[in-house]
Amino acid sequence: MAIFCEGLNKAYYGHTASPTDILVRKDVNNPQAKGLLGTVAKYAGGK
Repeated sequence: MAIFCEGLNKAYYGHTASPTDILVRKDVNNPQAKGLLGTVAKYAGGK
């Protein structure tokens, strides 16, 4: 059973999102995270 904080995901994504929605289906995103994701990708060797 996955344990997640529905309130935090709702605050971040603007609606309820389960770990499966985020990590498997990849059907949620937060446009404000673009800079962070770019920096992580750069240092992780991604594009």
